[in-house]
Amino acid sequence: MRQNTGGSFYEILDEHVMWTVVNGRTYLGKQEFLDAGSAPILTRLATNLHMTVQNLWAEDDTVIARFEGTATALDGLPYRNEYCWVLTLRRNAVVRAYAYLDMVAVADLVERVPVPRPSARERD
Repeated sequence: MRQNTGGSFYEILDEHVMWTVVNGRTYLGKQEFLDAGSAPILTRLATNLHMTVQNLWAEDDTVIARFEGTATALDGLPYRNEYCWVLTLRRNAVVRAYAYLDMVAVADLVERVPVPRPSARERD
């Protein structure tokens, strides 16, 4: 996945994407998802989330990706999760997503690792 080579999967999200974390909440728009959906995880990681694809299916405008995500958290402990994303694409952008993931692993990370404080440079 592009994420593993220094890019970001999130580059292909449509500005008006509707992203639903199943058994969680729905985010309306790319910025809301980035700020409230992915940031609580990614800001607590010391390394990029390495995605290892287990299965990939595509038909018409739908892509289903099942993958493992691994990283090292800011506290030095591993973060591991299993994901399944059901994506709808239009014009090479993701417009709808359903994300299945281990919310226990997310809760453990969020409870264990505090959000890092912005540096003086980031505050200015």
